[in-house]
Amino acid sequence: MMVEGISLQFFGAEPIVITTNFNHVFNIGGVTIPELRLYVILAAALVLGMTVFVEKTKTVQAAGAVAENRVAPP
Repeated sequence: MMVEGISLQFFGAEPIVITTNFNHVFNIGGVTIPELRLYVILAAALVLGMTVFVEKTKTVQAAGAVAENRVAPP
């Protein structure tokens, strides 16, 4: 609450509108999604996919094991 109060004092309470060139609206399966929101959803899906890849695949686990101990006994 302190950070919120300080930022309100510093920046003010008036909303700031940032205009973009993403004006297209997609209608996917009866759901209307603005272009910018679709890009945010796709970026979040990409980050989630990369996180799962890095944490769960044997390839990355093997690379981590090699990085930890290059001369492991056979």
